[in-house]
Amino acid sequence: RSKRCKWKPSVDVEVCMGRKRVLDEELERVRADRNSIIFESDVCLSVQLGGNRVFKRQDLVDELMYEIRELGQRIDLNNIDRELHDAYATRKEYFESKYLHGYSLLLWTNNARMALEMRQSRLCALSVSKEVVDDILDWMLEGWYFGERESQFKVLGYVPTIKATGKVRAGQDQISSVAQVVAKMKTRANNRRNNIATAQSTQGLMIEKAWEVEVGAQQKLESLKVARDGNEHEHMLNETETTLKFGIFMMTLMYFRAMTFLKREQKSWAGEGDEIG
Repeated sequence: RSKRCKWKPSVDVEVCMGRKRVLDEELERVRADRNSIIFESDVCLSVQLGGNRVFKRQDLVDELMYEIRELGQRIDLNNIDRELHDAYATRKEYFESKYLHGYSLLLWTNNARMALEMRQSRLCALSVSKEVVDDILDWMLEGWYFGERESQFKVLGYVPTIKATGKVRAGQDQISSVAQVVAKMKTRANNRRNNIATAQSTQGLMIEKAWEVEVGAQQKLESLKVARDGNEHEHMLNETETTLKFGIFMMTLMYFRAMTFLKREQKSWAGEGDEIG
């Protein structure tokens, strides 16, 4: 018999459990304070990625619960993957599963393998689909699908010093390759320490805060365009415009050429100009 293969965990369980405990404590703090409507939190993942730290009660609870579920799925996938590895490694006719249903269960080995494979496939599908959707949204944001904007990332494509295999894609790869999140957190901490009021820390309705952001964005668009003279964006836009103009010209030329052939065939089938003898 060959040597037993080694199993490697897909996540750091201790780190995930520690993060989950922090989220549970924050969730308990929010639920214990029933009188407050607005909360400030630095625990949420969106805040650590540079988002607003002021939440309404339900928004904060929903975000904390969402991340807790995500961590639970990662830990569950790690446990299921280990049990599936052990199920294929055993030669016994029966197998005891502890994580398939959350309690100890004795199954025939073949049945345990089938059940664990189905559960593993489902958890993998959920994890992959979430990452794909997040990457698509980040890619659309970088591709101006939601409006013209300057990219906050400086790294994209093949950068061997950062990612040896493959290329740095728009999304999680870019987030992990720059230290911008850390800089935002330091800036926010310094502003809070120096009592400097910012748009992120100011309380108020979402529409009121969004209005100020929209006004500032429109003023910036009027004063400065991303596609400026001589930069790469303007070059790409000029090439696209030229290609579209040439394509429209060719389509117009093909239209009139087709109409000419159609008239010729129409006259031919109608018998105009034929001699009757």
